[in-house]
Amino acid sequence: MTTYSYPSILIFGDSITQGIWKNQSGYSPGAALNDIYSRKLQVLERGFAGYNTANARYIVNKIIPPANGAVAVKLLVLWLGANDCILSTAASGQHVPLAEYKANLKAIINSTNMLTHIAKGAKVIIVAPPAYNEYQGGAYNADHKAVNHKAYAEAAGQVAAEMGHAFLDMWTIMMNSVGWQTGDPLIGDINVASSSGLASLLQDGLHPSAAGYKLFYQGLRNITCSTFVSDLCSPPKAFPDWNTAPKYTGPLKKREMEKRARRLS
Repeated sequence: MTTYSYPSILIFGDSITQGIWKNQSGYSPGAALNDIYSRKLQVLERGFAGYNTANARYIVNKIIPPANGAVAVKLLVLWLGANDCILSTAASGQHVPLAEYKANLKAIINSTNMLTHIAKGAKVIIVAPPAYNEYQGGAYNADHKAVNHKAYAEAAGQVAAEMGHAFLDMWTIMMNSVGWQTGDPLIGDINVASSSGLASLLQDGLHPSAAGYKLFYQGLRNITCSTFVSDLCSPPKAFPDWNTAPKYTGPLKKREMEKRARRLS
């Protein structure tokens, strides 16, 4: 019997990905995605708090199954970098140098199992790490700096361009939404005036708030409804509606006919 491969969007990342199902002020980007793709694509969240690209690279073939199984990855959303950009002096040891970060992103996309899906037409969206707000960061400030998040976001964009994949630049989207433009003093840096707008997009300086996640959702929809992956804007249902769905009638129909024959005998 042939295994049915359910069309899927797989979001692979760290705690920011892990948090897509969290209800914040009545909003969850995971639920929002699940709503628009219900019966069309299953939304698979594979978020691992604290993971960097080196961790993700090590487990990728356990996270992404090969094609022709129960999961058909139509879109891989890769959202990593918020832990890679931790300072190299941090005691956590999570820091990954920029060059290695880029190499790891490429290796994840070119992993054995993911390539089997790409060969069948799967698309990839690389998502930049979000902006960082040192005014909110508190204890995180020992390890995170706003300027580092900017550098790793730019590196993620470079990988997307080099590999020909879509890029969701969450860092720039967040910064532009609060009025920042290239060349301006870096909003989020403790030496620059604080921004209530940026603070509203983050829970704790690092993880997106409901407002921040809404920007992610809208950015993702903008890409999936673009010419790049337009087939994922409103894909067909995986199975037909009930009134046209095939029905299993074999043994039941046979038993009914046997009963009818007995009544007539």
